[in-house]
Amino acid sequence: MIKRPINAILLASVILMTGCSDTEATTKATDPQIGNEVVSTVDVQQNEIAALWAKDIDHLYKELKSTHKGLYDHVSETTLTAEFELLKNRADNLSLVEFKFELMRIVAMIGDSHTIYSGLQDLTETVLPLKFVTIEGSIYCVNATKEYEDLLFKEIVKFDDTPTDAVIYELEQLIPSENEYWDEYIATTWIRIPDISEALGLIDTKEQVTLTYLDGSDLKSVDVITEDFEQKSKIEYVIDGYVNNLVGTMDKIDKKNYSFEYDDENKIVIVHYDECWPEPDYTFDQFTEEVWSFIDNNDVDKLVIDLRYNTGGDSGLFDPFRKKLAKSKKLNQPDKSYVLIGNRTFSSGTDNAAVLRRLTNSTLIGEPTGGTPNGYGNSGPKVIIELPNVGGEVQCTNKYFEFDPGTGLQTVIPDVIIEKAIEDYVNSRDKCMEYVIDDLVVGTL
Repeated sequence: MIKRPINAILLASVILMTGCSDTEATTKATDPQIGNEVVSTVDVQQNEIAALWAKDIDHLYKELKSTHKGLYDHVSETTLTAEFELLKNRADNLSLVEFKFELMRIVAMIGDSHTIYSGLQDLTETVLPLKFVTIEGSIYCVNATKEYEDLLFKEIVKFDDTPTDAVIYELEQLIPSENEYWDEYIATTWIRIPDISEALGLIDTKEQVTLTYLDGSDLKSVDVITEDFEQKSKIEYVIDGYVNNLVGTMDKIDKKNYSFEYDDENKIVIVHYDECWPEPDYTFDQFTEEVWSFIDNNDVDKLVIDLRYNTGGDSGLFDPFRKKLAKSKKLNQPDKSYVLIGNRTFSSGTDNAAVLRRLTNSTLIGEPTGGTPNGYGNSGPKVIIELPNVGGEVQCTNKYFEFDPGTGLQTVIPDVIIEKAIEDYVNSRDKCMEYVIDDLVVGTL
């Protein structure tokens, strides 16, 4: 998705029309810093604060130009330079939060999901006690607490007075990504956090949000009281756990990074590979040996590697498992080995999907990945650019990686595309697993 640039003519007229009074120094720019010295907003005039923010922008752009290997792949140097200059010129007319949002939007224009400005950590005080999913461009509620059970499986058309598609659009402007699928996943996650929508002026207050939804052909509304974000894991939902691995926004399938189960009825081993990081007391090498020992000593007809929840880590961690699969005469066949992917498959999860396609005979099924197999990451320690005056930091990539060489693709497209439908949630139906079990395409494009 292309992140929109500021309309330069409109912005110029706004800057000319809105002056900044030297006495109006009490802004939301809490605790600006000069080096390590904290300076009170009472003592620093707004134009001096703006100068500090501009100093951070100059530092950031200099570091980006010296570190990022594809800074202008998705946005021209002329445009990016103009965006940073315009933001500096606007600084004395913006609150700190507004300035940070604009900085997020500009960083997102670079089009690198691993180059991220993390300046809004404080905007996570509340959460809606609901879970959402995007289906064919519409937002549906797929889990709720008992109090809001009437929202289950309904399309949400408004958040307060703002149409849902407008909320999603504004959120997507802030998301660093290479493709629309990651935009979709992250926006569906952020829409649960009213602090962000309130700060963007999309809803009235983060304490309560009025949701308008479709009930058949009727429009209805309900006031939803938000919960403490820090207690989100303790929220009790109507649907206990997950709907066949489909409902999981902001949460993990379980506490483990990897696990497996055996469907003895269908003779299928299902590997859940949710994060590419080793467990402290159970290494991935141990896991690999356990899975393949089970396969060798039991009646196993098919293998499923579920990457739908894998948002990354160390790409190389999976290599021992993949190499064993490549050598397996029993399972390294298109109708024996399956890889499940979706818009939450990201970073190293996407890399593993691309390598499994390239170096094994597995069949990939599901939806396109949110991550790119050909994109930027880090070689060695992460590059962190600190912004001491604005607050927060920018994580910047420093190397280009190709896990799907020569294609230039920005997503991994499955061999068999199986799109979600709201009926899947209503009926607790996992069509990807149905395809594996029945060897037939259910609801493909």
